[in-house]
Amino acid sequence: MMHIDDVSRSLEEWLRRTAPDVEVALVSSFERNREPIDRPSIEVCFRSIEHRKPDRGSLERDEMFKLTYRLRVSGGDPLENQHVLSEIYFSARESTEFEIDEPSSRADAAATESDPATLTVVAHLVRPSKAARAAVVTQPLDVRLRSLGRIEGKVVTEAGAPVMLARIEAPALGKRVVSDTAGRFAMVGVPATGAVSLTVTARNKNVDVSVDVEKQTEVVIVVPKESEHA
Repeated sequence: MMHIDDVSRSLEEWLRRTAPDVEVALVSSFERNREPIDRPSIEVCFRSIEHRKPDRGSLERDEMFKLTYRLRVSGGDPLENQHVLSEIYFSARESTEFEIDEPSSRADAAATESDPATLTVVAHLVRPSKAARAAVVTQPLDVRLRSLGRIEGKVVTEAGAPVMLARIEAPALGKRVVSDTAGRFAMVGVPATGAVSLTVTARNKNVDVSVDVEKQTEVVIVVPKESEHA
């Protein structure tokens, strides 16, 4: 199960890949009068977490956590700082793991203009409910544990990037799971023999896949690239 610290480390690693020549540091708060340094550095400050429980009666049983981080780029050259921040901004727009929290009010927009070297990044953490993990298939009533199978896999883009929060459904079985931050998923309680039809929904696309539970121990599902008008 993913933890908040895991998300913070994932964000830190993603920033290091996005800006490999810039120092990245997790901080508890931003220093107000920090002395400028020659080369840019990125400070990551955790700001808030928002918990959303599934609605009663909804098929979605997992709990969702929205984690908000504030990023600040510091350096002696304001133009270089803004360049680094722009790289992070556009990379986050293309990322399936993180998203940019756009200013939603005039006050937020004014704050962004007055401090252009900061950016708000949002990550999502999914925690499966205990009930879902303990669920047992009860139909037909004579099903035995040894006759049940398991489908494990990963949802990725055409470029191989993991797709988070993809919805994987087996309509004929009434089963549904969601991929984690690494794009991985597991569906238990499926028939141990034969083919299982899956429908994957992600990035405004639906992908239909047939999985042979006996022969395929792991399946990789590729989600096509979104069209320019999607």
